[in-house]
Amino acid sequence: MDNKMFCYQCEQTAGCAGCTGAIGVCGKTADVAQLQDELTGALIGLAHAVENAGYLPKQASRAIIEGLFTTLTNVSFDEKAITRQIELTHAAKDAISPMCASCASPCGKTNDYDLNRIWGANEDIRSLKSLILFGLKGMAAYAYHALMLGFSDEEVNMFFCEALCKVDTEDTMETLLPTVMKVGEINLKCMALLDQANTQTYGKPQPTTVSLHVEKGPFIVVTGHDLKDLQLLLEQTAGKGINIYTHGEMLPAHAYPKLKEYPHLKGNFGTAWQNQQKEFDNLPAPILFTTNCLMPPKASYADRVYTTEVVAFPGATHIGEEKDFTPVIEKALELGGYPEGRLRGFFRGRLVKIENGEKPHGKKAGPIRAFGAGQREQGDHGEHARQQEKQVGGRGKEPEAALRLKAECRQAGDRNGAEGQQEGTSLPVRFSLPCAGIKAVAPVQEQGADGQDDDGENMGGAAVFVKPAHQQDGIGSQSGSSGSCPPGCGHDG
Repeated sequence: MDNKMFCYQCEQTAGCAGCTGAIGVCGKTADVAQLQDELTGALIGLAHAVENAGYLPKQASRAIIEGLFTTLTNVSFDEKAITRQIELTHAAKDAISPMCASCASPCGKTNDYDLNRIWGANEDIRSLKSLILFGLKGMAAYAYHALMLGFSDEEVNMFFCEALCKVDTEDTMETLLPTVMKVGEINLKCMALLDQANTQTYGKPQPTTVSLHVEKGPFIVVTGHDLKDLQLLLEQTAGKGINIYTHGEMLPAHAYPKLKEYPHLKGNFGTAWQNQQKEFDNLPAPILFTTNCLMPPKASYADRVYTTEVVAFPGATHIGEEKDFTPVIEKALELGGYPEGRLRGFFRGRLVKIENGEKPHGKKAGPIRAFGAGQREQGDHGEHARQQEKQVGGRGKEPEAALRLKAECRQAGDRNGAEGQQEGTSLPVRFSLPCAGIKAVAPVQEQGADGQDDDGENMGGAAVFVKPAHQQDGIGSQSGSSGSCPPGCGHDG
């Protein structure tokens, strides 16, 4: 093949088929992609060493978890960091099988695996082995976060080795399919392990109101998934006049009781990870990247990007295992934050309320003649999203007076409109309907590629809650109905 790289492990992959050029859609270079494949091959060699030895030392277990996590999309773009991880993997293998490196008659059982054997295999075998590898990488992220909190599971750790060995030794659908299924089974155990780690460390999550207001003064934005890193940063910034805001996947941190005890954990900044290059543009604050959420920084904020754990980007300051966040804190004080507070995201005054004949955006209101339902996975709102979307009746087949209800990851929904501007992007919508009948909702209409949602409705892909108007407990609220229906409305009880 003349391809400079081959990678199809993420949803952004070029043409929904695979990145093959000098740079992938995620921004990693062909050299980084090659090193990630080499690291994966080294991990398979380590797994064979564990299999031969019959035991799994902690050093080897951590090397496997960290190594797999490093190869996930949007984690590491740094060739030196990945090379170091390969060296750590080889060191862990040598510790288990010290004589292999100097053996006069090497058997080759613990050699690094060449991933080109997968990419060039029969399409069924390639697909099954890829499912195993991609599943292990995602599972490694869960296991890594649990490990950082002091939690691990021997069955989960041993399965990493078992499955990696099967990628090398098995070459039939009949032998690979059971391993694919077991990946799902063990992944559930790994998710339960992470839940145990999080809840025992920080308490059980509680329904929480999260502010989208960024107060004036110095602040730090923390993105990713690592709650331990957030806790350590909160401890080191206490009393320094610096506020902390979550971003993207770190949003759920606000629900944990132990983390809520820190008064300078103020709220959430921005939206989903894929919008970071727009939202961090000229941001007067540093950003700490803790896990798989990093995109190549723009020049306007590259000097304020900090990474930690396995996350790495060339030129970015990396916070090592000592977890001294002094450079991040000093940068926050230097930049100073906003001179006045800023409101980011959606808020009450911007939500659309359709009730008793009101006309949103000047559109004619009328009776609903049909409902459509759709689903979209988290990710960008472009070609991939259009290919993922599924709608009742098929795309574009709804009657003119139709209301489409969409289910989507709320974190991925577009919540823009910062600084009070209507940016032409879609917003979450909550419809408030008269209980006497559905009489006043604007029909869905297609809009063109003008920066709005590709289906045209001003929903931002966020969930739409439909309930009688008198049961509404506040247009901006997300809680359930608390009111009661008037007699005879048909919604009693």
